[in-house]
Amino acid sequence: MPKSVSARYKVALMRAMLGRMRDMAARSRVPLVLLLVPHPSDVTDHYDGWRVDRKRFPDYDGRNQIAPLEDMARALGIPFVSLYDVFRTHDANSLYFHGGDDHWNAAGQRLAADVTANYLVAHGLPGAGRAP
Repeated sequence: MPKSVSARYKVALMRAMLGRMRDMAARSRVPLVLLLVPHPSDVTDHYDGWRVDRKRFPDYDGRNQIAPLEDMARALGIPFVSLYDVFRTHDANSLYFHGGDDHWNAAGQRLAADVTANYLVAHGLPGAGRAP
């Protein structure tokens, strides 16, 4: 329910937190790039048999959780990598654990690492593309 009081409060809180993170990173001269990881139920049509009840939640959209974060990052000038479209187009069911553990698995982490590394190199961020 993206228009609910609770959702609006959470968005405002996250915006304040991201702004503070950006400011702290800038003061410390530390590059900041956000990695936005979607929940598996938002990027798959059938994750572990779980489905959104569209009658109960007519405003549901899989992007509802990621889109505000992308918008905040843009507005705050924070570079980011969003995995929503990447995971959505790569059989997201194979990128997460199953059976009650909805965290991303090794394949999901590997794909995220590749996409993030490519982003860092493409944007010339400090240290990108150099061996430690």
